[in-house]
Amino acid sequence: MASNKHKAVWDWLQQCPYIKDLFFEAITVRQGGTVLVPSDSLIEEYVDGSEKHNYNCALTRFQPFSMDPNDMANITAVTDLETLQEWVRVQARRRNFPVFPEGCRVDDIRVLPNESGYMVAQDFAHAKYMIQFQIEYVIEYPEDDYEETEEYDNADD
Repeated sequence: MASNKHKAVWDWLQQCPYIKDLFFEAITVRQGGTVLVPSDSLIEEYVDGSEKHNYNCALTRFQPFSMDPNDMANITAVTDLETLQEWVRVQARRRNFPVFPEGCRVDDIRVLPNESGYMVAQDFAHAKYMIQFQIEYVIEYPEDDYEETEEYDNADD
């Protein structure tokens, strides 16, 4: 079990055969590889104190970019990213989720749509390609951590 959700997702992505070099939040074009950029958002709070969250992940790659006619470099870059995206989908279908820390339960993983395409930036030699997915999870608190106070219990008296 990972010590935190970032490490859990990191360890999970390390299992992917389509990721050679994995970076967390920072990368340079010359390094190549894949960078994980996460964010977390609270979706819902429950009366027992538990919380539903979305752990949003952007996986970014810098790949060679070409503006030359009949050059397959851009198709190769997109195909590589789609292969990675499909790996995430397969893991979700198999319910092979990252192992979040104690007290957290992963419920689902969804690949988010790329309505504007995979390329998000470019220069003369490289392009930045990105896919996004979302991990829905619940933070569960033990019942003894959630106790109503006597003041609350007697509020109606």
